[in-house]
Amino acid sequence: INKTLIILFQVKQKLDV
Repeated sequence: INKTLIILFQVKQKLDV
């Protein structure tokens, strides 16, 4: 898994409260 994908996923979860 790409690091960028992990970061994007984490950001998405943060925005998706």
